Amino acid sequence: MPDSADHNSDVPQTSTDSLCWQSWPVREQTLRSLLVTAGLLVGTVVVYLIAGRVVLSLLALAAVMTALWRFFVPVQFELSEVGLGQRILGRQRRIPWHAIARYDVCSDGVLLSPEEELLPMTPLRALYLPWTTHREEVLCRVRCYLDPRRKEPESTRSLPAKAR
Repeated sequence: MPDSADHNSDVPQTSTDSLCWQSWPVREQTLRSLLVTAGLLVGTVVVYLIAGRVVLSLLALAAVMTALWRFFVPVQFELSEVGLGQRILGRQRRIPWHAIARYDVCSDGVLLSPEEELLPMTPLRALYLPWTTHREEVLCRVRCYLDPRRKEPESTRSLPAKAR
């Protein structure tokens, strides 16, 4: 058995070591679910009171629910050496690690972006990876697979070796 000093806990132990979990916010976050549902109902009523048409209020409800679809649909995630896999309603999508240029750690997940710079439209092209109860494991794998590719900041790259 290896000595604990020689064991690096930041790196997955085998090449087949993957992390799988499911995120389904409507089931996992009761208070938020109640608030979202109440907000949807209030919004639908407000649109009906302003427009006076049931069809428009239902269209508004459908538009908001479409924008919030990840809140209502369970998503299975898998992090492995080949990349990030996600299964939504039986459909599998795999994003290789080399397609992710940047990651930002947020309060309850990681924003994975295909672009180096954080631009105003970046979150629309990015994938938000909620970690639910797997915070440390998700951060460990994301850092393990993405940090080795990170470049040095421009300010230190141009300095001579002694000045670093």
